[in-house]
This record gives sequence, structure tokens and C-alpha cells, in this order.
Amino acid sequence: MLPVAVKAAERSRNGDHRVARNAFQICTKGLLVHGLFFSVYFAVMAGELAGLFSKTNVEILKNMLTWGSFGILFGLLALIALRVLSVLGKNTMMLACLAEYNVVFILAASIWFKGDSAGVLSLVYASVISVCVLGVSAVGLVFGY
Repeated sequence: MLPVAVKAAERSRNGDHRVARNAFQICTKGLLVHGLFFSVYFAVMAGELAGLFSKTNVEILKNMLTWGSFGILFGLLALIALRVLSVLGKNTMMLACLAEYNVVFILAASIWFKGDSAGVLSLVYASVISVCVLGVSAVGLVFGY
């Protein structure tokens, strides 16, 4: 997927926006197909996978896998969008997205650690929220929003 994203960014830099848009759409559709499969797989099979990893804390691990599966799509989408930003030479925008990701993660994790008795699950909730924010902001910057 990343070579297609690099090709799309290079074509966009050269001024051929139609080919760049098509290449990015192909990359995004492939990402959604693979990402949807793994998201659904981890959400549905969370109980069985939790039993494989641990015999004592199965319920906590099941919740971690279920909630963490939502971040897969946004994480993959953010990876491709950040790579496109890097190839386009917008490194400051890429670093701003990553800084926003870190700030959102720290704020969400600290809120859940202090307010709720979620424990380790607060890290999962914070990572899902921050990855979703990262994916939305990176894709928004790629498309110029």
C-alpha cells in the first residue's frame, strides 16, 4: 500500500492530480478491505484470542481487543496519509498531527485514570480516541481541509 501512496504523492507534486487521486483511492480502498477484515476479526474473536494470550485476565483482555479493534482502520489510514504528507514535503504538518495525537492520548488517558476505575482499559480507550483523531486530521490535511 505504501508504494502506491508514494506514487500518488509524487504525481501530485508533479501536477498530475488525476493520477494521484486515482492512486490514492486505490490505496484507500485496499486499506479499507484489509482493515475491515482485521477489525471485524479482532472484535468477533476477542474472547478466543484473549483465552490464548492469558488464562487469568480473560475478561480484561477481551475488552482490550474489542475496543482496540476500532483503531485499526484509523491507524492504517493515518499511516498512509502521514506518508503522503511526508512525500509532499509537508513535514511540519505531519509533526503537528503526531503532536496532536500525543496530546490527545495523554489527556484522554489522564482523564480516564483519574475519573473512572477502568484501569488498564483506560489506555486502550485513550489510544482508540487518539488514533481516530490522528486519522481524521491527517486525511483532512492531505485533502486540504
